[in-house]
Amino acid sequence: MAVEVKVGAEVLVFGKHAGVIRYVPAARSALIGVELRRPVGDCDGICQQDGQQHFTCEPLHGIYVREENLHAYSKEDAAACVIQCLWKRRRALNMFTSVVLSSMWNMLDNNQEQLNMKRAEKIKSASQALSILAKQHSKGPRLSHSVSSVTDDYHGPRLHFPLRLSNVLDMLEQFKKGTVLHSKYVMEVLTEAKKAFGQLPTLQEITVYPGEKLTVVGDLHGQLKDLFTIFTTNGLPSPKNKYLFNGDFVDRGLYGTEVVMTLLCFRSLYPDSVFLNRGNHESRNQNSWMGFEEEIWEKYDGTNEGDPARASVVYNMFQMFFDTLPLCALVLKKIFVVHGGLFSCDNVTLAHIKGISRKREPPLHQQGFEDKIYEDMLWSDPRAIASRQPSERGAGTEFGHEVTNNFCAVNRVALVIRSHECVPEGYDVLHGGRLITLFSASRYCGTQLNKGAFLTLGADLQPEIQQFYANPMTEAEWEKPEDEATALQDNLEGDALRMIAERICDHKADLFWYFTQHDQEANGKVPRLVWAEALKSVLALDLPFLLYQAKLADTDADNLINYSKYRGLGWIRCDAA
Repeated sequence: MAVEVKVGAEVLVFGKHAGVIRYVPAARSALIGVELRRPVGDCDGICQQDGQQHFTCEPLHGIYVREENLHAYSKEDAAACVIQCLWKRRRALNMFTSVVLSSMWNMLDNNQEQLNMKRAEKIKSASQALSILAKQHSKGPRLSHSVSSVTDDYHGPRLHFPLRLSNVLDMLEQFKKGTVLHSKYVMEVLTEAKKAFGQLPTLQEITVYPGEKLTVVGDLHGQLKDLFTIFTTNGLPSPKNKYLFNGDFVDRGLYGTEVVMTLLCFRSLYPDSVFLNRGNHESRNQNSWMGFEEEIWEKYDGTNEGDPARASVVYNMFQMFFDTLPLCALVLKKIFVVHGGLFSCDNVTLAHIKGISRKREPPLHQQGFEDKIYEDMLWSDPRAIASRQPSERGAGTEFGHEVTNNFCAVNRVALVIRSHECVPEGYDVLHGGRLITLFSASRYCGTQLNKGAFLTLGADLQPEIQQFYANPMTEAEWEKPEDEATALQDNLEGDALRMIAERICDHKADLFWYFTQHDQEANGKVPRLVWAEALKSVLALDLPFLLYQAKLADTDADNLINYSKYRGLGWIRCDAA
């Protein structure tokens, strides 16, 4: 609708800000003065162009614009603009909240990994002593009879070796229905894989010929539907459609067993087209705390069937297989693919990597050069820095662009592809385009809002990245609520608050002492600011505690937190703990 330019006419500035024309210049090409209803302008009537005050209004209610920026005012347009502004504000708030929550969750998750490593180190010697003692007192080798026999009441997939594609596809269909593969077949697949991978070098060299494609997949963490979505989008592995899976197949998700079985069965079908790198979660240290050991016991516990050793036998075979996995790959001698990252030492060469004795539990916190670069390959993270800094994970190192450039120059490598970190878009490009992070578990852990991504390469080595959200595996999963994103954000917040509450419980004595030093009136209460600073200092976590104070701790009428209830942690809200 054309606007009538005259003093007193109601208009919309830029199509969204309602106002009234207060000044019309003689020359129509000059700026027109408008008084806005809301303080979204830039003056009080003084025109910055000529310094004259052509009209008077409240500060920030005035603006000077050209005629083409004015639109005729109508109540309908004004209402639509208000709704649009509210929607944009709501969307921006949701995006901000998601970024804050994701950052909190990742920091807490890194801290949890650090705690798990410390716990594992504490019980390592005791565990080894108990294992030796158990062997000394056992009358013979512990055997599981059910891993070698399939009973008639088993209705899951049956594998016939050598495998055929139809057999593997039938297994995948059964996995979609939640069927658990019999331990006999799991053991057979792992035994074959252990033998095959044990013959591979630590550094795999991969060739992509014209007409072929290589797809690099990042962390899957037991999220089977992400793997199926990648296959649906990108095609199943085949001689012309190669895949490199870059570690962290298990832990956190519920289907680590199924993910590994799927990868190994396709590897059995196409040994020259399916490649696997080891991740930091292919280890006893992580599996005992992060979910995979529990998954195996839940799926293969034979105690009630007179076979108490079955789960242990299956779990140990997984670990022996993990010990055979290569640590990295070199694609056409130009692209280096590793799970974690680069090194805490300078001038590490491909020859050093090839010489690593890898068939063992990954080392942590060792001083030897070989052990340190082994640890770095599984644990390190890139950062927007120049050199290096200590890792928040407590393992590996955080490295900058100088480290990446040096590694590429020394080894004549053009690009580094790594995984290991959940990133919002499923991928991240760092260090001047020399390094790509790739993460393939979308909506990570059922709480994050991140996309998944995979990367494809042809013989020309030009990378293409495909982002995705995993498709449901069953029809029931298609019936998602309309506010699924809100539900995921609530889950993410709840998970982060739970982890914070756990840290508070672990440090309650130190927190109590901190509070007493700031309780000048000795009434058992501290201000919110002191409470937040205490959590930052004692927990060693730089998180926005004040933002979530209302969901972590109750305040009284004076806006103080009663820390004197610490023995029962009464100041922690029950819904957080």
